[in-house]
Amino acid sequence: MNYTRTAAVLAVMTASMLLTACALRGGPYPGVPELLPADSVDQRGRPVAPPQVVYRIDENRYFELVPRSEGACTDATVFYADKKKGIRSLVVKWDRGAMGGSAFIIDAANDQYLIGPVTRGNTDCSSGGGSCGGARLPYSTDAGRTWKRADALSPTAPMSISGSFAYSIGNRKLVSSLDLSQSNVAEGEWTYLPNFAFVPRKFPIDNIFHCAGNGKE
Repeated sequence: MNYTRTAAVLAVMTASMLLTACALRGGPYPGVPELLPADSVDQRGRPVAPPQVVYRIDENRYFELVPRSEGACTDATVFYADKKKGIRSLVVKWDRGAMGGSAFIIDAANDQYLIGPVTRGNTDCSSGGGSCGGARLPYSTDAGRTWKRADALSPTAPMSISGSFAYSIGNRKLVSSLDLSQSNVAEGEWTYLPNFAFVPRKFPIDNIFHCAGNGKE
């Protein structure tokens, strides 16, 4: 009996190690597993669209869209990856009604402070960060390891960030800022900046979120 039990335990451990090795081997960089293997299917056996990069800050940092259904740009989740730091984190649920239609600039000189694509509040209630109403801005103060939520002025306004300040450009190109380093960003107020022109210290590779309907860049 003891021999049988030991053999069973070893078999389970071996299978677990093999599964882990397979997951890690196919990932985008060593030690970080692939989010969705190629040719995946959902619980009903239907094909799931492959992940695609939808925004690049630089060659090591990018946002990736991971679909959960056949549509490449419909039911999906946005993840952030930093290859140098070995970071991969969930950012926000994809909101095709708000994301991808406006300019989005993350100063590539930034490291600690980052922002993600704005979502309409009711599509992202379960992600936390306060109430579900209104537009919500995902932001990170730890290089993308974790993400929080702040109020956004609009779900479709052009957004940018440099240093700890996020910027939203409204009608007539009026710019407002929000300091992400303040103690209570979730309830922070946007400050209007007259005669302000945003210029990043280092331009990112992309300046807009882009999702290809065929699932390929």
